[in-house]
Amino acid sequence: MSVTEQKYELHMVIQRAAVQDIDAIDHLMQEVYAQMEQKDLFVPDDRSFIARHIEQEGFTLIAKSQGVIKAFLIIRLPEDGTDNLGRHLHLSREELQKVAHMESAVVHPSCRGQHLQQQLLDLAEQELRKRGYQYLMCTISPDNTYSLNNAGRQGYEIMDTLPKYGGKLRSVLCKSLSNKKYRKKEK
Repeated sequence: MSVTEQKYELHMVIQRAAVQDIDAIDHLMQEVYAQMEQKDLFVPDDRSFIARHIEQEGFTLIAKSQGVIKAFLIIRLPEDGTDNLGRHLHLSREELQKVAHMESAVVHPSCRGQHLQQQLLDLAEQELRKRGYQYLMCTISPDNTYSLNNAGRQGYEIMDTLPKYGGKLRSVLCKSLSNKKYRKKEK
């Protein structure tokens, strides 16, 4: 991967995660989730999901300060998977191969306001563009206005809202990296 180390405010380094980062990523996700007042806004991933998205089914970017992970973004490359969010759009089988999921984005409370999520998304987008991906997709709770507003500022559009993850209502969002247009799938 061509994502090189990038330095940001507060001596933050953003880099690709490695296998040895799995426990720290899992710990940060559980720590942030435990502090959430509205647990329905986020579905935490388990350790095996994190491990699969270090190298096998995608990649993960981490932001570190003094060697401690303060934020991360998991990127899933679903290919033909039945969970490919591109199925919510009118995409051909070939186009489904060009869909990437922006999965979990977590920032430690002490680092909020530093635009780490945006920086992680920007770096992921650069890498995915180089790899030929055209559609960046994610799910966000319709009650999570903060994340929906962030995604909107990054160019994501709501395509659908439906139950996912054990019946939790989620908006499905998409951002096109090309001039190709997509349509919401008819129900």
